[in-house]
Amino acid sequence: MGGVAGHLSHLHESMDLTFGEIKSILQNVATANIDVVEKVDGQNIFFGWDAKTGQVRTARNAGDIAKGGMTPQEYAAKWKGHPAESAFMNGFAAIEQAVKSMSKKDLVTIFGRNNDRYVNAEIMYASNPNMIHYDGNYIVVHNLQSFEGGEQGVVDTGEFDQLVSAIEGFDAQISQDEWRVYGPQLVALQDISEGKHYDNLVAGLESASGGMSDGATIGDFVAEKLRVGPVGSLKMPEERKEQLIKRIIGLVRGDDPQQLPDLRMLKQGLDKSTADKVSKMAASTSALGTVSALVAPIERVISDFAIEVLRGMQSFFVSDHDSEVQRMRAELEDSVNKIRSSKSDDAQKMRDLLVRQLEKLGHVENVAQSIEGIVFEYPPGSKQLYKLTGSFAMVNQIVGRARRMAAPPAVSESKYRQGYLTLPFLLG
Repeated sequence: MGGVAGHLSHLHESMDLTFGEIKSILQNVATANIDVVEKVDGQNIFFGWDAKTGQVRTARNAGDIAKGGMTPQEYAAKWKGHPAESAFMNGFAAIEQAVKSMSKKDLVTIFGRNNDRYVNAEIMYASNPNMIHYDGNYIVVHNLQSFEGGEQGVVDTGEFDQLVSAIEGFDAQISQDEWRVYGPQLVALQDISEGKHYDNLVAGLESASGGMSDGATIGDFVAEKLRVGPVGSLKMPEERKEQLIKRIIGLVRGDDPQQLPDLRMLKQGLDKSTADKVSKMAASTSALGTVSALVAPIERVISDFAIEVLRGMQSFFVSDHDSEVQRMRAELEDSVNKIRSSKSDDAQKMRDLLVRQLEKLGHVENVAQSIEGIVFEYPPGSKQLYKLTGSFAMVNQIVGRARRMAAPPAVSESKYRQGYLTLPFLLG
């Protein structure tokens, strides 16, 4: 999601989850014994309601929240000339109509009087789609969040449920477009426990983790990999190596850098070459990249499982699932060919990305979902959310990179309706 919403984590990105917890969570997924909602592929927006002016306020970052949100005029100025201007402005107009259809009493109950409650929502605009092409124009509200006293947290479900009841199915007419508002859409999981998918997951996790116990966390795994790898090879005292490991994992966890081991202390007395390496490792972007590479084998195992979980799963907002899947496969093929034939300065970098993503994706038949993914809470009642995205993650990386190149030729509808895609394009 990004912005105020923050990052919605995959399981392998959580430094505090144990391998036992991951196995338990995914066993519940495999047996369809967990509540999940659809993750949608739209433009994120936070909106609130100002009790003093009756205006709908919006926020894209912490600064917007701190000043009480953007006024409609400030919001319009922000998107002027932006490629997604029509999506954000028409979506906002639909949100305004939905909010203004509610009574002031209900609005005060839900949003309060202090401009510190906002709804996390998604704008899906058919004229400006992301990866998935939805049937219409939708606003999907995810949850209600409070920023009272500068502390961000999800509000208990009562007020949010009241909001959803008030605006679920609301129709808004914006210019020539019809918009509809929905709450989170529950997804019916398939029970895949009879197959080998869960057993493969468990075996894969045990192999990828080097046989770490179920009580070990992802953070424990990363720490051990750092000890025997990039940090362990540094010429510095062992105690400081452990402090550097703590800082790297803390940065990835999102801890306050001021509360982590001090970088100047870590570098004190080191030779310049070693100090430079420590500086690079202790930077936020480098820490994320390093840890991402270390957990890649675990990510792959969970990704393979997620592909099977989501196989054939249809979005609530897509009526012709089969056609949408074939369209995405066709665009994927065009994107693969475009990246392979690129002569640009960053062509090799793009091809490296392509190889990594195709290796994770496997057969083109694994593109078999018209849903971005699923979102679920763990542990129950914690309001901590995780996602599984299956093949969408790889397709989105490849297609997104190709779209940032020169505009590709249009995908022929007749091609994807005839099912012309074959495996060799992935292996060539």
